[in-house]
Amino acid sequence: MCEQSFDENSTFQKRNELKIFSQFINDFEYLGIYGNAQTKHSEDWLGTIFVDEEKLSEAGEYDSFKKSCKNFASSFEIEILTSKVGLIDQLQDYIVGARVRTIEHDW
Repeated sequence: MCEQSFDENSTFQKRNELKIFSQFINDFEYLGIYGNAQTKHSEDWLGTIFVDEEKLSEAGEYDSFKKSCKNFASSFEIEILTSKVGLIDQLQDYIVGARVRTIEHDW
């Protein structure tokens, strides 16, 4: 497990204990379709799809030979799909989908 210590002063934390990951997952639940989405109108909001959120709770594998973590979910890839709507001379961009994937690296 990647909770292995590298020296007496440093220890790996699980990603779900890191505030940046939990904050992002909790706060990126919905996106406003338009730039002026109203909080009271649910039709102005779109749910975010988290493809592999369960990887964040996995600690990865510790490689004692390399003294590193393998398959450590260390970042997100965010894909936001947009389209245009409206009259030809007044087209407006809007969000039609948002997907978040976990990216794994060896550390």
